[in-house]
Amino acid sequence: MGRTSFLVVIFLLNLFVSCEDTDNEILEMRVNHHKQIGYGFIGPRISYAIQVEDEIGGEEWSMTFGITDFEYEWGYTYDIAVVKEYFNHDGPVMDAPSFRYVFLKEISKQKVKPGTQFELALQRTFEDGIVEKFWEPDGENGYQIVGKKSFDCAGLCDDLSKQRESYTLLKGTFEHIGEGEIKLVGLKTQRMR
Repeated sequence: MGRTSFLVVIFLLNLFVSCEDTDNEILEMRVNHHKQIGYGFIGPRISYAIQVEDEIGGEEWSMTFGITDFEYEWGYTYDIAVVKEYFNHDGPVMDAPSFRYVFLKEISKQKVKPGTQFELALQRTFEDGIVEKFWEPDGENGYQIVGKKSFDCAGLCDDLSKQRESYTLLKGTFEHIGEGEIKLVGLKTQRMR
């Protein structure tokens, strides 16, 4: 047995032993070709849209803020294996997660076609007129979603920066334009429930 094979066997044995000791799970997960806006400890954050095990192939996507050691590219749908690592907190920690996902291996990676569209929440205007933006300027001519993903506003920059009527959600329709780049192609508002 070669050195690499030996190290892989040792890693897997340690993984399975640690799974038995802590009830960790090895799961299959699908990661969507675009991320979503979610809420973390400090406000809006960009998060992975995922499906786990039996959810894979369905219409619903849930969110997770991180997958440790996973190298993600916008514009690709991934099927991966992850370890769901559970951990205990010494006492109550408000809103702290009790587990994390750790990347184990890539099963498949499929590039979506340029022109594939998706929606992201961009802004909420509350009843009292307070506006919460999930986007911000990025340099002279660009914008970015919650400080993480740059996008081309493609002639919709002026409309994007207008304040909306109270109690509305502003959604952007984006499309993949290749090489992980996205472009804003439409805006719509909807009343918040």
